[in-house]
Amino acid sequence: FSRYQHFFLFVLFFFFAFLPTYSALQTVQDLDAGFVSDLSTLALVSDEKDVIAGSVYDGNTLAYFSTRRTVLDSSFLLAPDVQERSEDIATLYTTKSVSQALDIIDRYSIDYIFLTPQVMALYGVSDLAVAQIDTTCFAREGTYYEVRC
Repeated sequence: FSRYQHFFLFVLFFFFAFLPTYSALQTVQDLDAGFVSDLSTLALVSDEKDVIAGSVYDGNTLAYFSTRRTVLDSSFLLAPDVQERSEDIATLYTTKSVSQALDIIDRYSIDYIFLTPQVMALYGVSDLAVAQIDTTCFAREGTYYEVRC
């Protein structure tokens, strides 16, 4: 055994260190250039205190590229009322009630709502329904809506 001890340790190290990383990298998706461009622009034109709404899967990307706070992301540690936030964001993307959407927007001080392919797939929408009803409160700018009410 002592003759193969270094080889055995190397194989174990490789198995537990590199294979999980390789496996995780296989699931990473490329970011759309328009999405990244919109986030970079948003970082320049928005206030540092602005808040962005997006799906739980987009939250970290939104926060990183825009340098703004998000309502929901996959870092749940110490986040208050995660289940309620998740349900509220789902409602925001699917409701046709402007008053209900504005209530959620006010509750989380949302300034921008992103509409990514992940959001559309997750919530089964093709657009933000309330933005079609009230065009004065919601202005589309590329992949996101600016809340103007």
